[in-house]
Amino acid sequence: MNDAKQFYVFRLEERNRIFSPQQRQTDYYAISLIAGNTPGAGTMLCFHNPQVPQATGSCPPKPTGFFCLFNTAFLSAKMQTLLHALPMFRKEVNPVYFLDPGQDNNFRELFEKMLVEVNNNYTFKYELLGNYLAEIIHQALKIHTE
Repeated sequence: MNDAKQFYVFRLEERNRIFSPQQRQTDYYAISLIAGNTPGAGTMLCFHNPQVPQATGSCPPKPTGFFCLFNTAFLSAKMQTLLHALPMFRKEVNPVYFLDPGQDNNFRELFEKMLVEVNNNYTFKYELLGNYLAEIIHQALKIHTE
């Protein structure tokens, strides 16, 4: 069953106030939308598998964007079985996608929707958040196959 202990979403600028780095790396899968604050720096969509050591130093200084964390219990039964077959969560694949402005806007809108829903009292908000998460994964898969 989806609940608040299995899914988190927030603005990237707030991430260090909410979770310790050890918690992020060992307990949760993560998806980040990272925009640099330097001219010419594009936006990256990054995926993190907790079983794969995370590279350091790849973030631009003072990045902006979004970050969501989830564990396997948050996912639907079907998504749980497919997770390790998805290219962005496999160990041998670079889980970073550089986005064009249109893709950036699409992912940004999905993260904004998640931020609204996570603070909502809607009875089925975690199911809806799971659908937004699945849409992010599917949109990234489309980029991966282009």
